[in-house]
Amino acid sequence: MQQQGDETPMVKEMLMYIYILYSPDWLFAIVHSQLRFGIGFKVHYALLCLLCSPRAYKYYIHTEDKLEKRLAKLYVVTLLIIIFLVWAAGALFQAKARHKEALVALSVTLSIEPDYIPSIISTVKVLMKMGNNAVPVAKSFLINALRLEPTNHEAWFNLGMLSKIEESDQKAADFSKRQ
Repeated sequence: MQQQGDETPMVKEMLMYIYILYSPDWLFAIVHSQLRFGIGFKVHYALLCLLCSPRAYKYYIHTEDKLEKRLAKLYVVTLLIIIFLVWAAGALFQAKARHKEALVALSVTLSIEPDYIPSIISTVKVLMKMGNNAVPVAKSFLINALRLEPTNHEAWFNLGMLSKIEESDQKAADFSKRQ
């Protein structure tokens, strides 16, 4: 299917809105239509546009029009910048011991890019500080990080620390040796 290059910005925004409606967050659009959120909807819409950027990238990258390809690349660059900025905000919240806010920011980065190792490890560190109830979740995050990057020393170290929290000294020693 050939993409036409004469789309107006309004049509592009309509396409983005359709992408959003077919995303898992369609319920928000229904609630908005009934309650008419003001600035909250606009901020949420902007975030959803960023989350739907990969889908738009896949759509626009296969065109012959150079302007459309440039737009697709701009989507990706914007998305990477947003991921880094939100991850940095999570790191700042983590440094200030505001664990719930840090977890929210890190969850946003992981919802945009689930394989971003620094976000995974930062999430694990926050979960470890939140108590023993989060240990299984933190462990699954670390196993995922090690699946993506088997030589990540920080992931191995944190896996050892989790084993120590679980009071499994033998496992902690084994993980520490693997670093």
